[in-house]
Amino acid sequence: MASGCNFLFLFFEGRLLLFGAEGYLDGPPDLVVEVAAGSVSNDLGDKLHAYQRNGIREYVVLGVYGRRVHWFVLRDGVFTLLAPDESGVLRSEGFPGLWLDPEAF
Repeated sequence: MASGCNFLFLFFEGRLLLFGAEGYLDGPPDLVVEVAAGSVSNDLGDKLHAYQRNGIREYVVLGVYGRRVHWFVLRDGVFTLLAPDESGVLRSEGFPGLWLDPEAF
């Protein structure tokens, strides 16, 4: 994988995907997951603020090189880091059954 290469996954929960007249999605996805291999500072900076501003409910950045998981949940219009449960697992608030063990990453 080349340095700086990103993969982006978008999830929409229980709603129709609508495209506007110009071919763009109408409305934000519910969950964005980025696998970042060199752009973590951008993903946790400008992108984080843009996704927060646009109402993305959950945003996950998987930093490949640092092997770090950053899972944010939108609460009252502000992203906050999702706290792991008692076993150290991060569990989605919007997608029941979606979880990640950061130690396994």
